Amino acid sequence: MIEGLNKVFYDKFPDSFYENEIGRLKQENSIQTISEVKPKTYDLSTEMREKFQKINQTSEIQEAELLSEVDSVLTRFNLQKETENIVNLLVDLYNSNYEEDVNETQHVTNGHSQKIHKIFSEIICYIQKNSEFSETQANDIARNLLIVCKKNDYLNKASVSNMFTNLFKSDKLEYYLSQAERKVYLDTQILLQFICNIYSEEKIDDQLHNAIRVFIDSIENAKVPISLNTTTDYVSEVSAHLQNALKLERFLSLDYIQDLGKSKNVFFNYYLALKENGADFEDFNAFIDDLLGIETPPYNDINFIETVAQVIVERFELLNINVETPRWYEPNEYKKYRKEYEVSLSYSQHDNKSYEARKHDLKRL
Repeated sequence: MIEGLNKVFYDKFPDSFYENEIGRLKQENSIQTISEVKPKTYDLSTEMREKFQKINQTSEIQEAELLSEVDSVLTRFNLQKETENIVNLLVDLYNSNYEEDVNETQHVTNGHSQKIHKIFSEIICYIQKNSEFSETQANDIARNLLIVCKKNDYLNKASVSNMFTNLFKSDKLEYYLSQAERKVYLDTQILLQFICNIYSEEKIDDQLHNAIRVFIDSIENAKVPISLNTTTDYVSEVSAHLQNALKLERFLSLDYIQDLGKSKNVFFNYYLALKENGADFEDFNAFIDDLLGIETPPYNDINFIETVAQVIVERFELLNINVETPRWYEPNEYKKYRKEYEVSLSYSQHDNKSYEARKHDLKRL
């Protein structure tokens, strides 16, 4: 087994590494012992074998679907006999795209963008050479082929696998992983806790609040590049959350308000927690003003959401959180993606997001 693994992983690991991994896999019931006679022999457990078979079947289905779709496009233009050669060019195009990503990370500039353009041009020239289409028509056919490829994960997965293998073989994987930027998107619930955490590092009796403090510390101490991002939609949700918090202030004078337990409003709960810990605020409005660093407009101000959102965006920019504006979708296009997203959510056991939250998540995706 170790001899075979050394061939796969280019003799990069000592025997002890594999022995430890074998022990871990046995403990997890991923593999099972077939024979105790030395040298021991192992096989995949039934569950793990079924898992790999499912992955393999999915890959084969995606590959077949991709070939069928490409062939269908080419058949429309009487180019079906060229399917194999054009598919090979498409594979080269995808592999070159990921090769460019790696070289950008390593700050190597040796014409990979030109290489991608060259391969795309080769596809157009090949179509022209084997048909009577003009360059413009061949360009349209090539772009139709790319649309088909984009809808299918097969080429992306194959190219990523190829990139990973090449990096591993050439000792560049560790460098790549240490240099590749991790782009993290923060949704509304994380942003709410983020704002509270940057206001004060004081711990309160709230698991999510304290978890975000750990998250912030981890980002600050990370040895790999991490960029924090959000969208204008999420920021608007945060503004609405603040507006609702201010609406709740009228209930603070009630003697039994805290006996009712926590509300669903993060800022309102945070204010009460700070008060319990001895914080001294003139009133809730004063706390919100201090939290945002501005004189907050009345909650019934018609421009409340927009005004506060701009303040939050400026605050986030100072904290190196990039705020993006989601692209605009055609109604039919958005409807299609919404259906796919909601089908995906239907399989989730933890789907308790509001309609607005779902909409903003979908636009971000």
